Amino acid sequence: MGAKLDVIGAVGDAFAALAHNLGAAVRLALPWMLLVGAITYFSLVSSASSISALPSTVPEAALWQEAVQGFVQLFAFVAGCIVAVAWHRRILLGEQAMTALPSSFTLRYIGITLLMVLAIFVPIMLFGLLTVAAAAAFGPWIGALMLFVPLVAALVAALRLSLVLPARAIGDTGLRLRDSWALTTGNTWRLIGGTILSAVIPAIVLNLAIMPFMFGGMPEMDPKKPNLDLLSAWMQSLALPSALIAMGYMIVSMIGIGFLSYAYRHFRGSQAPAA
Repeated sequence: MGAKLDVIGAVGDAFAALAHNLGAAVRLALPWMLLVGAITYFSLVSSASSISALPSTVPEAALWQEAVQGFVQLFAFVAGCIVAVAWHRRILLGEQAMTALPSSFTLRYIGITLLMVLAIFVPIMLFGLLTVAAAAAFGPWIGALMLFVPLVAALVAALRLSLVLPARAIGDTGLRLRDSWALTTGNTWRLIGGTILSAVIPAIVLNLAIMPFMFGGMPEMDPKKPNLDLLSAWMQSLALPSALIAMGYMIVSMIGIGFLSYAYRHFRGSQAPAA
C-alpha cells in the first residue's frame, strides 16, 4: 500500500504554485491560449454558418464540422501537453526558463498519454458491446448500469496510472504504468478528492465566470420547422465565450497539473529526479 497522500496539502501547494508564479504561467501559456482561442472561435463560427445552408448541404456540412472539431480537439490536446510538461518541470525541477515550444519531453508525454488511453478505454469499448447487447435483452436501465460501472473503473484507472505523466515530463522513464498503480494503492479516494478540488471545481468556476457572456438562451423554435438562420445566429453568439473558456482553461488546468506534480513527488519520494 502506498504512503497516504496529504490531499489538502498537495492541493494547497498546487494553488500556491500558480499564485506565486502567475506571471510566468501566463507568459508560458499565452501563445497557446491565443491560438487555441482563435481556432475555437473560428471553428464554431464556421460550424454555425454552415447550419443556415442546411438541408441542401447536410453531408458536406456534417463532414466538415467533424473534421474541424477533430482538428480543434487535437490542437488543444497538443497545446495542453506542451504547457503541462513545462509546468511539471517548473514545480518538480525548479526550471525557471520555461519554454512554450514542444520538446522530446513533450513527445514522451503525449506517447504515454496515448498508451494510457489505449490501456484504459479499449477494454471499455469492448465492454460497451456487451452493454448494447444487455440493453437489448434486459432493458435500457441494465445497459446504463453496465455502462456506468466501467466508466467509474476507467476514471479510477486513469488516476492510479497518472503518475507516469509528471514522470515523463521530467525525464523519469523508470516509472512504468504498473509502478504508478502500485505506488497509489490505498489512495484512490485521495486522488479523486484532490482531482475534484484542483481540476473539476476550478473548471466549473471558470465556466460560471464566463456565463454572463452567453448572449441569450437558445431561441424557441418549432422542432418540425426550425428557423435555421436564427439557430445559426445563436450558435455564433456562443463562439466568443467558448473561446474564452478554452483560453482560460489553459491557465486553470495548471492547478490540476500542479496537484499531480506534488502527488508524484510524494509517491516517488527519493527516486524522483532532484531539482
